[in-house]
Amino acid sequence: MAKCALTGKKVSFGRNIRHKASGGWARRAPKTNRTFRPNVHRHTIYVPELKRSVTLNLSAKALRIINKKGLLAAIRDQGLSVNAFLKEHER
Repeated sequence: MAKCALTGKKVSFGRNIRHKASGGWARRAPKTNRTFRPNVHRHTIYVPELKRSVTLNLSAKALRIINKKGLLAAIRDQGLSVNAFLKEHER
């Protein structure tokens, strides 16, 4: 299951509603279950403070946050411990 390492975005569930048959009260629109998948990709990010690279599964939103603030500041802003985060995502 895809999950963003920084923001925690993961697969959520919902329903598809077919609006073609939703005319009268006698005909209920058919609803089917579906998944909403996050836009998560594997990226390798270089951390100049540590002089090494870290490979993470990141959402598009997390990439924008990292581009703006940097990885270590983004980790701190999410309320995560930098050392624990990097140790968890070590190769």
